[in-house]
Order: sequence, then structure tokens, then C-alpha cells
Amino acid sequence: MEFRKISTDSDFEQFSEVSSFAFGIKADFNQKIIELLRKAEEKGKLTGYGAFEGEKLISALLIFNFDMHFRNSLLPMGGIAFVCSRPEYRGKGYIRNLLIKSIEIMDKNGQVVSTLYPFSINFYRKYGWELFEVAKSVRISAASIMDFDMEGYTFEIAKTADRDSVNFYNELVNYKYNLTLRDEWTWNNWILKSFNVGDLRETEITRQLLKVFKNEELVALAPFSYLRDGEGKNRIRVSHIATSDYDHLRAVLGFLKGLSHQFSEFDLFLPMDLNINMFLKERSIKQDIRELAMLRIVNLEKLSNLKIKSADFSFVIKIIDKNASWNDDVFEVSSKENTLAVVKTDKIPQLEMDIKTAAAVFSGFVSLKEAVDLKLVKKLSDVKIEEDMLPAETTFMVDFF
Repeated sequence: MEFRKISTDSDFEQFSEVSSFAFGIKADFNQKIIELLRKAEEKGKLTGYGAFEGEKLISALLIFNFDMHFRNSLLPMGGIAFVCSRPEYRGKGYIRNLLIKSIEIMDKNGQVVSTLYPFSINFYRKYGWELFEVAKSVRISAASIMDFDMEGYTFEIAKTADRDSVNFYNELVNYKYNLTLRDEWTWNNWILKSFNVGDLRETEITRQLLKVFKNEELVALAPFSYLRDGEGKNRIRVSHIATSDYDHLRAVLGFLKGLSHQFSEFDLFLPMDLNINMFLKERSIKQDIRELAMLRIVNLEKLSNLKIKSADFSFVIKIIDKNASWNDDVFEVSSKENTLAVVKTDKIPQLEMDIKTAAAVFSGFVSLKEAVDLKLVKKLSDVKIEEDMLPAETTFMVDFF
């Protein structure tokens, strides 16, 4: 077995064949996906890796290159996608070895954390990824949206993101959640023109960007899709309302209400800390809570200097990581003046956790105290853990890959 980059025409042809079968994608549609992936590779947005027997591709995955907001810092992140294998080779360890190899590759690339969208949560937990995002998919009626004061607001529908839009969004990345930096290529090829593999029963008619201005200043962005669902109904799906101000969010909802002559319902993708019902006359039609992305810490020590809202603390912890030897050690973890420090130590550990629990705790998906209370973290001594030590915060990622 040889592990190497997917690079030649033959490699990509085989990748197209294997991924098409793995994900049940029609050949013509899958070819468009491969074309986009190759363009993304040329731009340095991703790299494909495969397990080969001779020249035959057996298993493959992609590693996307992102800079992601994590706590109060930006971290290099590797997004794992298109994990696939030839059906006759499944269950023989190719994917397992490829995933372990990907952790090594991401560490060498300087990627501190990794995310993915799992087909099975339990499967990826074996390799150190843990659930770190729960979000809401909400369906609302146009008639239920309140009437808002829209004075001073103007709107523009764009097929592409211009430089001002890119700059606005990238500034917002530093606000909160787990957004990633996007350049113009990413917006105009991946976000607004790429494929929709989320539900192949749907027919996407167009994908565009709503730009919201207040007194001629850009104050919100809302990428959305106009699609026909599996029941033949026309829908608007808003994948993200990008703003840090509730007044501007109301303006987006007011714009949607103005489309009521053509669309009676809208689907919104929202973080758990946003209660959309406060902006509605009536309750939402449907709310689905969705377990989405999983996260892995690629290199725990590289979380040093992470900016974090936390009380000052210091403790010694044993980390168990069977798939990354550099994490499988004892660390002194401390926070002083909202800056994290993680260093290996010979001191006796006071706590013990595995790497997947570390992903949930350090990301803020659960607080350290909650993890201790849930027995996900083992106390090895009488160390006191407070709620404001590595506290929980709302995690929310909107880059689908």
C-alpha cells in the first residue's frame, strides 16, 4: 500500500469513479464536482490523498485549507471531505490508515485543528474527531415575519462577491462562531457556484448573494439558494445571515417578507444562540436541530497563544491520543490574561481526557466543568474546576465541504 497525493489525470478519473459510487452521485454531476475540485487544487485550496495498490486508487480523501475562527483567534484548519473507498476493499483498513496519515499530513502542514462532516459520528470518534457543532434548520412563513422599520436600508442581489463583500465578511469572521476567511475565488466559485450534494432530490435554480446596506454602508450579507425541493415546491434557503447586529438581521427578514408574492416559506440555517421566533408573529413552521461538524485537535501544543475568554487557571492533564503520538502525553495547560498556554511537562497529571474530549472542551462545545461532571474528564486529584475555566460558547460553522 502506498499513500500519495492525487495528482495525475488517471488519479482524478479513478477518484471520480470511486467517489461517485460512494456518494451515489450521477456520473455527469460528479464530473462537474471533479472539475471544480481540480480548480480548487490549482488555487491551493485543497489537496487530495489516496491509498494506492500500484497505480490503482483504493481509498481517498481531500484536505481543504482554511483559516478558521476558534475561540478568539484564527487557526489553520484542515477540512476533511470526500472520504471514499472502492466497495470491494471496504473493511480492510484502507480508510483507517488514510485517516491516520491525514493527521500526520495536517500536522506537517501546520494545521492545528481539523473538521469534517461525518457519515457516522461514532466512526470518526475512533480517530479523535468529536462533535462540535449543533445548529438549527428553521422553516418560517413569509406571513409570520414581523413588519420592521426599513428606513435607510437598501438591498442588492449579486451573482458574485466583490472586494467590499469579501472584506466585510472577513472582518465578521473575527466576531464569533467558527467562520473561515474567504477570498474572492472561494466566494465566487465555491460558495456561489459550486455543487449542492446535500440533497440530490433538489433542483437548484440559482445561488446568489443578498447585500444589505444601511445609509449606503454594507451591513449584512446573506448567501441564498433558490431551489425546487423534492415535493416540487419553490423555496428560498438562506445558508447564513452574516451580520453582528440584530437590526440588520431584521432587515434581511424584512427583505424576505417582501418576496411573499413568489415564495410563501423560507428555510434558514442558524446558530443555536439565535432565537428567530423573537422576530416572528407566529411560531416557525418547523425547527430541526442538526448535529453537523466534528472537530479534531491535530496538535495540542499549537493551541498555545490562543486568545480565549476564560478565568486564569493552571492544571496538568494527561491526553490520550492513539493516532497522534505527539499528543499522547502530559501537558501543563494554563490561561493568563485570556491567553492559553499548552506545554509538555514531567509533572504529575491532575486530570485525564482523550483527544476527542479535548476537541469538545477546547473548542467550547462543552465547558471543562461540564466535561468533568459528565465523567468525560477523569479527575486524578482534588483539583477545583470552575465554570469560567475553559467555558462553553456557541460553536457554528457554515463552510460545507
